Amino acid sequence: MLRDTDFTMMQNTHNSFITEVVDDYYDDSDVREANDAAFVFRTMEKELMSDMLPLFIKTPNGRHRCGIKRECYKVNPMMVNSDWMKCYQFIGALIGRNMIKDHLWFGMPLAPTFWMLSKDEKPTLKDYAKEDARLQKRLNKFAADDFEEEFWVWTDSADEVLPLIEDGKDIAVTSENLADFQAALLDKLIGEGAEQTENMKKGIAHTLGDMDYLREYLNWHDVMVLAET
Repeated sequence: MLRDTDFTMMQNTHNSFITEVVDDYYDDSDVREANDAAFVFRTMEKELMSDMLPLFIKTPNGRHRCGIKRECYKVNPMMVNSDWMKCYQFIGALIGRNMIKDHLWFGMPLAPTFWMLSKDEKPTLKDYAKEDARLQKRLNKFAADDFEEEFWVWTDSADEVLPLIEDGKDIAVTSENLADFQAALLDKLIGEGAEQTENMKKGIAHTLGDMDYLREYLNWHDVMVLAET
Protein backbone atom coordinates (compact mmCIF):
# COMPACT_ATOMS: atom_id res chain seq x y z
CA MET A 1 0.00 0.00 0.00
CA LEU A 2 2.70 2.46 0.98
CA ARG A 3 4.82 2.08 -2.15
CA ASP A 4 1.87 2.85 -4.44
CA THR A 5 0.62 5.87 -2.49
CA ASP A 6 0.94 9.45 -3.70
CA PHE A 7 1.91 11.27 -0.51
CA THR A 8 0.73 14.63 -1.89
CA MET A 9 -2.74 13.59 -0.74
CA MET A 10 -1.65 14.32 2.82
CA GLN A 11 -2.18 18.03 2.18
CA ASN A 12 -5.84 17.54 1.29
CA THR A 13 -7.35 15.34 3.99
CA HIS A 14 -9.85 16.42 6.64
CA ASN A 15 -8.64 18.19 9.76
CA SER A 16 -9.63 15.37 12.05
CA PHE A 17 -9.93 11.58 12.12
CA ILE A 18 -11.86 11.62 15.41
CA THR A 19 -15.55 11.65 14.64
CA GLU A 20 -16.57 13.20 17.95
CA VAL A 21 -14.87 16.47 16.97
CA VAL A 22 -15.92 16.65 13.32
CA ASP A 23 -17.41 20.09 12.65
CA ASP A 24 -21.18 20.49 12.48
CA TYR A 25 -21.18 21.24 8.76
CA TYR A 26 -19.81 17.77 7.97
CA ASP A 27 -22.50 15.28 6.95
CA ASP A 28 -22.59 11.54 7.58
CA SER A 29 -20.40 10.82 4.57
CA ASP A 30 -17.67 12.99 6.07
CA VAL A 31 -17.89 11.08 9.34
CA ARG A 32 -17.63 7.77 7.48
CA GLU A 33 -14.65 9.04 5.52
CA ALA A 34 -12.98 10.16 8.76
CA ASN A 35 -13.58 6.74 10.30
CA ASP A 36 -12.20 5.00 7.22
CA ALA A 37 -9.10 7.20 7.22
CA ALA A 38 -8.54 6.60 10.92
CA PHE A 39 -8.79 2.84 10.38
CA VAL A 40 -6.31 2.94 7.49
CA PHE A 41 -3.68 4.92 9.38
CA ARG A 42 -4.03 2.99 12.63
CA THR A 43 -3.69 -0.25 10.65
CA MET A 44 -0.64 1.09 8.85
CA GLU A 45 0.98 2.06 12.16
CA LYS A 46 0.39 -1.44 13.54
CA GLU A 47 2.04 -2.91 10.44
CA LEU A 48 4.99 -0.56 10.82
CA MET A 49 5.48 -1.83 14.38
CA SER A 50 5.38 -5.47 13.23
CA ASP A 51 7.65 -7.69 11.15
CA MET A 52 5.26 -7.37 8.21
CA LEU A 53 6.76 -4.09 7.01
CA PRO A 54 10.38 -3.75 8.22
CA LEU A 55 10.77 -0.04 7.56
CA PHE A 56 11.45 0.49 11.25
CA ILE A 57 13.12 -1.54 13.97
CA LYS A 58 13.08 -1.31 17.73
CA THR A 59 15.89 0.52 19.49
CA PRO A 60 18.70 -1.75 20.74
CA ASN A 61 17.13 -1.64 24.21
CA GLY A 62 13.81 -2.68 22.71
CA ARG A 63 15.36 -5.58 20.82
CA HIS A 64 17.30 -6.78 23.87
CA ARG A 65 14.66 -5.88 26.47
CA CYS A 66 16.88 -3.86 28.74
CA GLY A 67 17.26 -0.23 29.75
CA ILE A 68 14.91 2.58 28.75
CA LYS A 69 13.35 3.64 25.43
CA ARG A 70 12.39 0.02 24.73
CA GLU A 71 9.11 1.06 23.13
CA CYS A 72 10.74 3.37 20.57
CA TYR A 73 11.50 2.70 16.92
CA LYS A 74 14.19 3.88 14.54
CA VAL A 75 14.53 3.72 10.76
CA ASN A 76 15.83 0.45 9.38
CA PRO A 77 19.08 1.19 7.50
CA MET A 78 18.74 -2.09 5.61
CA MET A 79 15.79 -0.73 3.58
CA VAL A 80 17.68 0.99 0.80
CA ASN A 81 15.93 0.70 -2.57
CA SER A 82 14.04 3.58 -4.20
CA ASP A 83 10.61 2.08 -3.53
CA TRP A 84 11.28 2.06 0.19
CA MET A 85 12.53 5.63 0.03
CA LYS A 86 9.09 6.61 -1.32
CA CYS A 87 7.55 4.86 1.68
CA TYR A 88 9.71 6.88 4.05
CA GLN A 89 8.64 10.06 2.26
CA PHE A 90 4.99 9.12 2.67
CA ILE A 91 5.44 8.41 6.37
CA GLY A 92 7.20 11.74 6.74
CA ALA A 93 4.27 13.40 4.98
CA LEU A 94 1.90 11.76 7.46
CA ILE A 95 4.00 13.00 10.38
CA GLY A 96 3.97 16.52 8.93
CA ARG A 97 0.19 16.37 8.67
CA ASN A 98 -0.07 15.29 12.30
CA MET A 99 2.17 18.16 13.43
CA ILE A 100 -0.18 20.90 12.24
CA LYS A 101 -3.64 19.38 12.72
CA ASP A 102 -5.43 19.00 16.02
CA HIS A 103 -6.68 15.54 17.02
CA LEU A 104 -4.12 13.76 14.81
CA TRP A 105 -1.15 11.84 16.10
CA PHE A 106 1.43 9.37 14.83
CA GLY A 107 0.79 6.17 16.73
CA MET A 108 4.30 4.71 16.51
CA PRO A 109 6.78 6.19 19.05
CA LEU A 110 10.03 7.12 17.31
CA ALA A 111 13.35 7.30 19.12
CA PRO A 112 14.46 10.73 20.41
CA THR A 113 17.61 10.49 18.27
CA PHE A 114 15.40 10.33 15.17
CA TRP A 115 13.58 13.51 16.17
CA MET A 116 16.91 15.24 16.79
CA LEU A 117 18.15 14.28 13.33
CA SER A 118 14.85 15.33 11.76
CA LYS A 119 15.60 18.80 13.10
CA ASP A 120 19.24 18.68 11.94
CA GLU A 121 20.26 18.64 15.60
CA LYS A 122 23.28 16.42 16.25
CA PRO A 123 22.71 13.76 18.92
CA THR A 124 25.51 12.93 21.33
CA LEU A 125 26.82 9.54 22.36
CA LYS A 126 24.90 10.00 25.62
CA ASP A 127 21.70 10.42 23.60
CA TYR A 128 22.34 7.17 21.74
CA ALA A 129 23.31 5.45 25.00
CA LYS A 130 19.82 6.12 26.38
CA GLU A 131 18.54 3.84 23.60
CA ASP A 132 21.36 1.27 23.85
CA ALA A 133 22.41 -0.07 27.26
CA ARG A 134 25.45 -1.74 25.67
CA LEU A 135 26.76 1.64 24.56
CA GLN A 136 26.02 3.08 28.00
CA LYS A 137 28.13 0.32 29.53
CA ARG A 138 31.05 1.26 27.27
CA LEU A 139 30.73 4.94 28.12
CA ASN A 140 30.71 4.08 31.83
CA LYS A 141 33.95 2.14 31.38
CA PHE A 142 35.59 5.05 29.58
CA ALA A 143 34.50 7.45 32.32
CA ALA A 144 36.23 5.19 34.83
CA ASP A 145 39.41 5.05 32.69
CA ASP A 146 38.80 1.36 32.12
CA PHE A 147 39.86 0.48 28.58
CA GLU A 148 40.30 -3.26 29.02
CA GLU A 149 39.05 -5.26 26.02
CA GLU A 150 37.90 -2.11 24.23
CA PHE A 151 38.74 -1.79 20.57
CA TRP A 152 37.84 0.48 17.65
CA VAL A 153 34.60 -1.35 16.87
CA TRP A 154 30.92 -0.49 16.92
CA THR A 155 27.65 -2.44 16.87
CA ASP A 156 25.29 -1.71 13.96
CA SER A 157 21.49 -2.05 13.78
CA ALA A 158 21.83 -5.70 12.80
CA ASP A 159 23.74 -6.25 16.07
CA GLU A 160 26.90 -7.02 14.11
CA VAL A 161 30.21 -5.84 15.58
CA LEU A 162 32.14 -3.97 12.90
CA PRO A 163 35.45 -2.08 12.80
CA LEU A 164 35.23 1.70 12.91
CA ILE A 165 38.42 1.97 10.89
CA GLU A 166 40.61 -0.47 8.99
CA ASP A 167 41.88 -3.17 11.36
CA GLY A 168 39.80 -1.56 14.11
CA LYS A 169 39.24 -4.93 15.79
CA ASP A 170 42.95 -5.02 16.53
CA ILE A 171 43.37 -1.38 17.64
CA ALA A 172 42.82 -0.77 21.35
CA VAL A 173 41.00 2.25 22.72
CA THR A 174 43.28 4.23 25.01
CA SER A 175 43.08 7.46 26.94
CA GLU A 176 45.19 9.05 24.20
CA ASN A 177 42.89 8.12 21.31
CA LEU A 178 39.58 8.12 23.21
CA ALA A 179 38.36 11.45 21.82
CA ASP A 180 39.06 10.34 18.23
CA PHE A 181 37.36 7.01 18.88
CA GLN A 182 34.24 8.67 20.28
CA ALA A 183 34.05 11.09 17.35
CA ALA A 184 34.34 8.22 14.86
CA LEU A 185 31.71 6.19 16.73
CA LEU A 186 29.27 9.10 16.78
CA ASP A 187 29.73 9.65 13.04
CA LYS A 188 28.89 5.99 12.40
CA LEU A 189 25.77 6.11 14.54
CA ILE A 190 24.53 9.28 12.86
CA GLY A 191 25.36 8.02 9.39
CA GLU A 192 23.45 4.78 9.84
CA GLY A 193 19.96 5.33 8.48
CA ALA A 194 20.82 8.83 7.20
CA GLU A 195 19.25 8.24 3.76
CA GLN A 196 16.01 6.95 5.26
CA THR A 197 15.84 9.89 7.66
CA GLU A 198 16.47 12.38 4.84
CA ASN A 199 13.54 10.97 2.87
CA MET A 200 11.27 11.25 5.89
CA LYS A 201 12.37 14.88 6.27
CA LYS A 202 11.44 15.46 2.62
CA GLY A 203 7.95 14.14 3.31
CA ILE A 204 7.57 16.33 6.39
CA ALA A 205 8.72 19.43 4.50
CA HIS A 206 6.40 18.67 1.59
CA THR A 207 3.32 18.42 3.77
CA LEU A 208 4.16 21.48 5.85
CA GLY A 209 4.74 23.49 2.67
CA ASP A 210 4.91 27.19 3.51
CA MET A 211 4.67 26.29 7.20
CA ASP A 212 7.96 24.36 7.14
CA TYR A 213 9.65 27.44 8.60
CA LEU A 214 7.96 26.56 11.92
CA ARG A 215 10.47 23.77 12.45
CA GLU A 216 13.23 26.35 12.74
CA TYR A 217 11.63 27.64 15.94
CA LEU A 218 10.93 24.26 17.55
CA ASN A 219 13.35 21.98 19.33
CA TRP A 220 13.30 18.26 18.70
CA HIS A 221 11.14 17.55 21.75
CA ASP A 222 8.48 20.04 20.61
CA VAL A 223 8.38 18.38 17.17
CA MET A 224 8.03 14.96 18.77
CA VAL A 225 5.16 16.15 20.98
CA LEU A 226 3.35 17.77 18.03
CA ALA A 227 3.59 14.58 15.98
CA GLU A 228 2.93 11.92 18.58
CA THR A 229 0.27 13.51 20.80
